Amino acid sequence: MKLYSRYMKNIAIKEIILILCWTGCLISINSNQNDFFYLISNSKNSYLNLFVYYNAIRFIIPFLLFIFFFISFFFIKKKNLFTIFFILYGLWQVIISFISKKNITNLDDYQLIVCLIVSLLILNEAYQIDKLYKKIFIITLIFINLIGIYFTTSFFLELNENNTISYLYSSKTLTPETQTLFQSTPRVTGFSRLLLLISYYLFFIMYYLKNNLKYIIYIILFLTNIMIYICQSRGAFIGELLIIIYYIILFKDKIIKKIFKIFIIFILPIFFFELTNYFFYHSDKESKNNYSYSSYSSYLQNNNRIMNNQSSSGRLEIWSNCFHILKENKIIFGVGPQADRKLLNEYLFKNKGKTFQVYENNSSNALIYSYLSGGIISLSLLLLIYFLTIKELFKSIFINKLYDTKDPVTHFSINTLFFLIIRSIFENSFSLFGIDFCFFSLCYFFLVKKNLKN
Repeated sequence: MKLYSRYMKNIAIKEIILILCWTGCLISINSNQNDFFYLISNSKNSYLNLFVYYNAIRFIIPFLLFIFFFISFFFIKKKNLFTIFFILYGLWQVIISFISKKNITNLDDYQLIVCLIVSLLILNEAYQIDKLYKKIFIITLIFINLIGIYFTTSFFLELNENNTISYLYSSKTLTPETQTLFQSTPRVTGFSRLLLLISYYLFFIMYYLKNNLKYIIYIILFLTNIMIYICQSRGAFIGELLIIIYYIILFKDKIIKKIFKIFIIFILPIFFFELTNYFFYHSDKESKNNYSYSSYSSYLQNNNRIMNNQSSSGRLEIWSNCFHILKENKIIFGVGPQADRKLLNEYLFKNKGKTFQVYENNSSNALIYSYLSGGIISLSLLLLIYFLTIKELFKSIFINKLYDTKDPVTHFSINTLFFLIIRSIFENSFSLFGIDFCFFSLCYFFLVKKNLKN
């Protein structure tokens, strides 16, 4: 510990340590205990795939980092409430899991809590170093860009093989319950959120660029928005509306210029895709009689979820099931991390005679997740975190007027926090460790630092 403390006093070395540790937390996303135990049980096998070693290391890294950062936290003089609330939020779920004795041997649950705490403690340490947040932000952005590029490339390779074009949710690229590089393939909703965050940053970068690079960003942003539309995620569609509203209300461009940019960046990609889709759709038909708008209109009604699917995608039923679980189990203090998955699985099995619209084991709401996992204590702490976040957003816009800044990261942080708060209504989002949590925490700390400077 003394060696660790000595190194952390050197700012340059401290920066490198914190960046490496943050990267370790990022790459641990989507890892699980099976990767680690598989390596242990097959350690003498000389033919193990490189990804087996990589995935096992990803899983164990947060546990190794936890010891150092948790101890060092007690020696930090300045502790913010956001970090304290989230740490208590996670720790209580671990404590109650032992009390309730619900799957206490599942390391995946504890790894999520450990990742959550470690990433917060890294950001708490980074808070003391000027400009380190932007470096961590860029690393996180590169990370999601690599994921975005990989699955986008896979999708277009699939189109090339099939000689057809369609929406991403019906493709093989993001088929649910499959694996990519020996880990779970992301859901379409998660992938669209990732693309949306990339588009947020590209939009603000493009806005402030003055050289020819601006037009390259325009093209990349155009293509990114095509992919967002192809995902057909209504959550991402809400996210795009948020940035449009933010741009219209708070930026000083002329109305004509605003309308033009909104059309080119957000509306034209939709027309471009559907026009392309229209010709692909008809070129695949044997009979020329099918070449009509009415037949394509019928195709849209059956396949376009944004335009025609007015349902809740089963979320209302999921929430109803969760409330039945709360009532039946008389949950007050929760049952531990990822309680929604365990309890919903039990509920669906117990009521297998009933017909359900969906068989999801995800509560699809941050507040419901927090209550199932940590009861009234975790729910109260999460509500306090909401309050702190909304308070910083209020200060950023109405008091310090940070929208006047020319810093893309500031604009990105404001928009992302608004979006993730809204997303937490229909997804678990930042209530557990993952991409949402990383960006939520990073953007919150960044705004706190900006508000203090103003």
